[in-house]
Amino acid sequence: MWAVVGKHKVVFASLLLVAAVALSSCRRQVRDVEQGELAARAAQLYYSALSEGRIDDFVDGISVADSTDESYRRMLTDNTKMFLRQQQRDHNGIKKADIVGAAHKEGTATANVFLMLTYGNGNTEQVLVPMTRRGEVWKMK
Repeated sequence: MWAVVGKHKVVFASLLLVAAVALSSCRRQVRDVEQGELAARAAQLYYSALSEGRIDDFVDGISVADSTDESYRRMLTDNTKMFLRQQQRDHNGIKKADIVGAAHKEGTATANVFLMLTYGNGNTEQVLVPMTRRGEVWKMK
């Protein structure tokens, strides 16, 4: 009888160990998904600002924009304006940005976000937006 009870204890302990490892793994995956989702939402917001012509809001989303001198920020702003004019000329502008997906590896401050841009002429294009976390804020690289 003792041998049967002992086997049950070993099986029960093994099941507890497997469950603990599985829950730990799930918790890590949820955190990764949450960070990836946060990065994706930030990228979508920045591109939505761009599509609405809010250049300064888009530039604020660039990771180096807040840590550089004013002349470099002006250059980023001018380049963004040129890009937006080109998109307007070539595609009748960017109308919306939808999240396709995001990849974030736990323990890192980087993520890759995939957005689907819909242009004014109806065409779509999937773009990769590399992101980096600065403190608690996700910014574009």
